[in-house]
Amino acid sequence: MKKRTTFFPNPSDLETFHETIIRQRGERGYAAKGMIAGSVEWARTFVYGYQPFPSLLDKAAALMYAITTFHPFADGNKRTALMTTSYFIHLNGYMLDIPDDAPEFARQLAQHTIDDLGHDTSIEVSNIKVWLWQNISSSFGSRFRYGIQAKEALKLGYSGDVLMDQKITDLFKSVHKEWLTKNIEVLEKLLKK
Repeated sequence: MKKRTTFFPNPSDLETFHETIIRQRGERGYAAKGMIAGSVEWARTFVYGYQPFPSLLDKAAALMYAITTFHPFADGNKRTALMTTSYFIHLNGYMLDIPDDAPEFARQLAQHTIDDLGHDTSIEVSNIKVWLWQNISSSFGSRFRYGIQAKEALKLGYSGDVLMDQKITDLFKSVHKEWLTKNIEVLEKLLKK
């Protein structure tokens, strides 16, 4: 079976989303700047043939968990986690329809991981995965566009889990613009909560 190419946002994308969020409301700065890249890398983990997050949904849930709990920014981590997860899902040919309960879901996740320092990470990631599954959709257009981009990435020598670099980012410019345009209203709504 052919391995599916999975595209991950670059840490600079997280900083861009965070800056957009903080411009509306919040405090600039970092709690642990290295955890920006650490959050993405944690979701991409593949060590000695073991991949704890094998499916796209597992990776998306791990990314949301990591940004929320590793807390790289001084403020806006939950909102950044939601927007980054939405973008990650979009890059890979699906859409996350961010529901009205998203801010409360993210708050509960953050609060639970703070209150229970001994929580089981795999259970938390599994809970996020279920929530994402309930809010994810696909369209022929998004899957078709993903297929074309994956084929182009293969021509450039990329396969497997791909961290976005400049060549890949150039392939995705129209996808990024489309996602941002579609989600700006959702972003503004989340910022008010």
